[in-house]
Amino acid sequence: MYLACFYLLYQILLVRDKHFRFNRTFLLSGIFLSLTLPALTIDITSQSTFEGYIMLPVLTITEAQTESVGFILEWWHIIGFIYLAGFVFYLSRLLWQMAHIIEKLPLLNASREKKNGYTLVTTNGEIPTCSFFKYLFWDKSVNLTSEEKKQVFEHELAHIRQWHSADVLLVELLRSAFWFNPAIHLIKTRITEVHEYLADHQATRQIAVEDYSKLLTLQIFRSFDFALSNNFHKSQIVKRIRMLKSTHGKSIWLNVALLIPVLALLITVLSCNVTDMEDVKDRIEPFDSPITEIEPNEIFTKVENQPAPEGGMAEFYHYIQNNLKYPIEAKQAGIEGVVYIQFIVDPDGSLTKVQAVKGIGGGCDEEAARVVANSPKWQPGTEKGKAVNVRMILPITFKLD
Repeated sequence: MYLACFYLLYQILLVRDKHFRFNRTFLLSGIFLSLTLPALTIDITSQSTFEGYIMLPVLTITEAQTESVGFILEWWHIIGFIYLAGFVFYLSRLLWQMAHIIEKLPLLNASREKKNGYTLVTTNGEIPTCSFFKYLFWDKSVNLTSEEKKQVFEHELAHIRQWHSADVLLVELLRSAFWFNPAIHLIKTRITEVHEYLADHQATRQIAVEDYSKLLTLQIFRSFDFALSNNFHKSQIVKRIRMLKSTHGKSIWLNVALLIPVLALLITVLSCNVTDMEDVKDRIEPFDSPITEIEPNEIFTKVENQPAPEGGMAEFYHYIQNNLKYPIEAKQAGIEGVVYIQFIVDPDGSLTKVQAVKGIGGGCDEEAARVVANSPKWQPGTEKGKAVNVRMILPITFKLD
């Protein structure tokens, strides 16, 4: 979802903009953020508006943590096989393309020439003119005027100096891993397109745009099917010429001003879990507060020494994760969310009056309450040196993988 959103933002705000370096940075940053932001979860809970309970840290239960390993032919195994087949296909194609380039290098040792920041490799048609990392392959079998040679040379040097091959290799690796996501293929196309715009811009700094445009329209180089290389004629010629001649472009600061609030909204929508604590409050049993005298049946929400599970909270959470099963009904319906389990820790450490005060349905409420009710005894809470009843709330997040 993040990747698709970043692509849509680029299409809406930046695709016709001539700040090519900014566009390249945005696309690469979008890929990086799409890999990292899904791990970010922000729980927003209005605890300041709701007192009268002890809220434990949120415990997250995922489908993977609760899966049974007894069913070999379940649907996720089939999907896993399909994914693996796609991954192997794309990765194999990437490795073949790299090997296809590398295997040519020993044959061209005699024609290598070290230059300032790159290696010039002269070919006689074995490899058309292109660039790959620090290598500039120059096909001398193609007849060019001195002016045309200069234009093409500057274009390829721009690819090398700006490390465009590194971008392409990174995106190809990610495309192998996330081949099922259409957005990664679309972004790969946009990145290579921006590379060509950058190289064209560099090539026309000392060359007339009209002369360079004529060279583009000639399409004198034959196609070169090395997806990892930067080729002079890889992207659409018409779009490149149009971009060269375009004078349209808004301020880069306007781009930033437009993107920041949109990105903030995107992160808020996809990463924040907002809990309406007033709704939880209405479902919790009333109690008297403050408590000044200790009575046998009083229920405390604040005590001198809070209750604690035997072995600590980490052990208790480990117990919940090992024993709670993600209900099949909830998985089939795609139900996710937070279940709030209220319980009382008795003076003897038993957990009683276990109930879901706010739930999400699909069997998740009952399953969470069942596991908490069957948990081992706790060390009771104490007030004025005496073990007392203490009300607590445990939020359990059900999250599908």
